Amino acid sequence: MISQRQYLEIGKKAKYYDSDILNVSVKRTLNVFQFLRPIVIIFLLLGLLPLTLSAINEDLMAERPAKFDTLKDTVCTGEMIRFHQEVEKWKSNSRWRITYESGEIIDSLQYPFSCKRGGWIQLTHILEMDGKLDSFSRSLFVATTPDAELPQNLSLCEGEAVIFNFPEDEEFNVIWQDGSEELKYVIESTGNYAVQISDKTGKCKIGSKFFVKVLPMPEATLAPDYYICENETIWIEVKDLRNVKSLIWNNGSTFPDPEITAPGDYIVTLQNGVCETTLSTFVHPDDCQSCEFYFAEELDLKTGTTDQGWIWRTTCDAYEVINAAIFNPWGQSVYLFSLIDPKPWDGTCGNDYCPAAYYNYFVDVEVLDERGEWKKERYSGVIRLVR
Repeated sequence: MISQRQYLEIGKKAKYYDSDILNVSVKRTLNVFQFLRPIVIIFLLLGLLPLTLSAINEDLMAERPAKFDTLKDTVCTGEMIRFHQEVEKWKSNSRWRITYESGEIIDSLQYPFSCKRGGWIQLTHILEMDGKLDSFSRSLFVATTPDAELPQNLSLCEGEAVIFNFPEDEEFNVIWQDGSEELKYVIESTGNYAVQISDKTGKCKIGSKFFVKVLPMPEATLAPDYYICENETIWIEVKDLRNVKSLIWNNGSTFPDPEITAPGDYIVTLQNGVCETTLSTFVHPDDCQSCEFYFAEELDLKTGTTDQGWIWRTTCDAYEVINAAIFNPWGQSVYLFSLIDPKPWDGTCGNDYCPAAYYNYFVDVEVLDERGEWKKERYSGVIRLVR
């Protein structure tokens, strides 16, 4: 039988055991909750996310009209239409549409975009979020950008002028660097120039700045007439070349003094890279009279048939012997012609008789032709001296 004291001790131990079991259960419960807490938080966030995104998207849609207000009332043809920079966050959910006054609709435009022609348009932004479609429209005026070929840097030749002639159009204004508003503008001097063309609103403009350089013309001199005999070769020449980089004749020659063998018109084109000058001359056929020199090939002192010595004959009406010389086979001079004492060679070598042999000679003459021009010629050959 258990005494009261023993019963009390057993009850104390039981309480102690119950307290330990309770502490273990609480600890296990807390560990499970700590493990499940991230999962619970994720489920809570996923449940709130659609509500949050929906609220954000509603804010975006609500603020869109305000962003549209940042767009200019007037744009120009060809100008990229852009809105507030925050429009970028709508790009993946957006479609754009332009409706012209004529009723033509251009849909599914990619932002940013431009209008190809002028007039009033209705611009519509279609936004899709959360499966909902929302659209917003506003009117815009598209002014026409002037369409004209603008001048660029250019070179002119001296004495020339360039004329810029813009067509008359009541819709456009033209102004030059000097304040001139002339549609027809003439430039004939070196300098910097600028032009600007705008529509009547002054908002749509095009323009250019350019430089004009005036170059000097190529110059030269060329005799107007030349004469040529049958089977003759002459040279015509363009002289005193100035501001010339290249030249070409109508016979294909690129030399300043081409060789000519036939009568006719000869034209040379002088060039400096931009400007050209042409000069011409005419080569006349000339009925030239024969003018020949004849030299004896033998001086026979044995038979005495050439008592007058070695001489020459000619058919030229007017001529002048400049030089004449005879050389022995060893290259030594045995005879020199003198204008002061023009005697023919008599076969002597100084004060002695020259031996029989072959001797070389040359004769330089000037002949006056029918054009009154002196022409220099040289004749040469061999003389046989017989004794």
